Amino acid sequence: MAQLLGEPLFEVSSRGPAPIKDYFCFQITRSEVIWRWWKITLRLESCSTRPGEVRESHPEFLEDRQLQGQVLMVFGPGVLQYSKRLCEGQYDYLQRLPDSLLLHIMAHLQLEDVRHLAHTCHRFKQLCSSEQFWEQTVRLHCDTVSPGMEDLAREDMVKACVHSVMSVAVGVFTYVIMVTVRGSLHLRHNVHYRLLLQHCFCLMGFNAAGSAIHGIRSLRLPATRLTCWILFDLQVVMGRGITLTLTLMCMCTCLSVCRPLHYRTLVRSLYRWMMLAAWILALINPLVFTVVAFAQNPWSYLLSPDSQCPTALEGEVCIISALLLLFLMTLLIFISYVLICLEAHYAGHFSESNTKGRLTILVHVLQISLHVVPAFIIISRLQQELIVEIVTFLIFSISQVLSPVIYGLRCKELNMEILRLFPGCCSQCVTQESSVSVEQRESPGTLRRPSVVVISTGTCNHTCTVTVHMSAHESDNKNKHQIHEDYEETLV
Repeated sequence: MAQLLGEPLFEVSSRGPAPIKDYFCFQITRSEVIWRWWKITLRLESCSTRPGEVRESHPEFLEDRQLQGQVLMVFGPGVLQYSKRLCEGQYDYLQRLPDSLLLHIMAHLQLEDVRHLAHTCHRFKQLCSSEQFWEQTVRLHCDTVSPGMEDLAREDMVKACVHSVMSVAVGVFTYVIMVTVRGSLHLRHNVHYRLLLQHCFCLMGFNAAGSAIHGIRSLRLPATRLTCWILFDLQVVMGRGITLTLTLMCMCTCLSVCRPLHYRTLVRSLYRWMMLAAWILALINPLVFTVVAFAQNPWSYLLSPDSQCPTALEGEVCIISALLLLFLMTLLIFISYVLICLEAHYAGHFSESNTKGRLTILVHVLQISLHVVPAFIIISRLQQELIVEIVTFLIFSISQVLSPVIYGLRCKELNMEILRLFPGCCSQCVTQESSVSVEQRESPGTLRRPSVVVISTGTCNHTCTVTVHMSAHESDNKNKHQIHEDYEETLV
């Protein structure tokens, strides 16, 4: 039992009662009593006064009426009586027991006895209010803790950790892309990179809100229902913004491939209206259903805490509308890539030598599939095993964090600007030609042919014109083959 007695046995400190402003500390160890004081005054003659200390053994303290009077004046009769009992050897071993042993003892008490025990000291008050005690009590006295509830708690913990890690990772990618785009005038006016930055900010907001929601659920924090509704609405809006910006990037790429001559004009005239429509689509569903839930519930219900962190978007109509919007976005993405492939095949760009273009299409389709398919499963609320739900969520999260890499860092223009702004990130300087122009000296019999070349699939949405001067008498097969190779290089 002596091992349970730590050092010190008791310690308390406080400022003296008015008008005294001095600071006092009272400490009891196994062998002695220590009384310290710090004199606090505004008088100049007392500025050099040093703190004082008195040390006495336990028997000496029991006989020292003056020191007992000072303890009584500063800390009250309760502390004085408790300290005298400690000096007499009457130790309170119960509150010094380990938490695991105390929880085992408290498991055999009635709830009314536990309530009285919580009023005895600060240690028991904390222990009776702890999560470990109430989890143990619920498991012993109630049959409502099912394996499904335990799986839900583990799932919330995993999701909170994954969202936190993904938020940090996406934040790093977003910072690099944002600094690079802002440092380049050409990239700053490129619609693709504007959409990419909005896509990255939506990813950050989605993961930050998800980390907060699942953190509240896993830690059982007493957050109000109104707070949970706002957090969940923010996550839904950011999630829809991810899909909408991804769809707009694919549509811009399709437009640059299929209508290269009208691309800049259409983008300049429709960009603001398309972004306004996209964010209205992202906001309207959560806003409407949350306002309806506000109208149907009183303020007392909205402001009451709920550790389950509920949401107002669990109705069938809300889920069906979310699935329809996701299906529409997926359909637009699919149509955009089909048109890109048809145009590239018609122009002869998907030759055996153009492996980069085919690889880009494959990477984009794979990333979008890993993003859309788990999203359908998560939104539809399909009942799955715990391991299946976690795997689905991990696939969905990994596809999200790869979006800035696939649609941003793989772009050659962005890589060149990153190397220019962050020269320390690469030991070798990588050079790249930004445009290709094949020209031959004109002669009286020269035939001039303008042709339009489009940058391939999604990573760089801009067009460039290649002017080829071919003589009607000197356009042999060798020159045609060389021009065709230069033409293919601009695709990637």
